Amino acid sequence: MSKMHFYLRERIDRIKTKIETELKYKKVLTRTQKIIITWLVLFLYWIILSAKFEIFSMVIGLGLSFIVSIFTYDLITKDIRSRGHIIERILNFVLLYVPELIFIYLFRLIEANVNVAKHVIFMDIKPGIVKIKTDLRSDTGVTA
Repeated sequence: MSKMHFYLRERIDRIKTKIETELKYKKVLTRTQKIIITWLVLFLYWIILSAKFEIFSMVIGLGLSFIVSIFTYDLITKDIRSRGHIIERILNFVLLYVPELIFIYLFRLIEANVNVAKHVIFMDIKPGIVKIKTDLRSDTGVTA
């Protein structure tokens, strides 16, 4: 027999059963539910970015957001029950992840523009025609 006091053993047993029941009845979203949540979030994002309420734009947005949500449903809904409320996750995604992507995009855009300007100003490229011998006979084959 162990030397643990009876009330401590009882308390530990209650904590163990509580943890076991929480794990047993923990709600896990199905794949379909995750896809639907991601689909709705992406479609709302599409509406905000496009700012067009035409039927064609809505149909394109629904289709594209559905296709993207099939492949990326875990980005928004991964561990949704254990890591906070859905609104908290969406705000985290919109306020932290999206601005980071926009910053990276703008940085790459400016970098590409500076690179093109450098080539235009300094003319450090040497354009030319290269002659290659080939066995192709058709105009399409030679052109490709």
